[in-house]
Amino acid sequence: MGYYTDFELSMNTKKEIDKEAAQKIFNEFSKRKIDFFFNTPEDIMDDDTFYANAKWYNWKKDMSEISELFPEIEFFLCG
Repeated sequence: MGYYTDFELSMNTKKEIDKEAAQKIFNEFSKRKIDFFFNTPEDIMDDDTFYANAKWYNWKKDMSEISELFPEIEFFLCG
């Protein structure tokens, strides 16, 4: 049992996200089984806001870990 939440994730950077960084970000969310409607790393490069409808109980821990891996990116999560 559980409930789904509509999440909105935005990323703010001083420079564009390159393909290598996009792949790393994509991999980190994939490892955590969070589907933010980006199907490829290129999607991360094209947009700066993503959406998900998920049961994501560890969002605080996961986002803290991801933020530490990418200190040059500001992540904004609403849900």
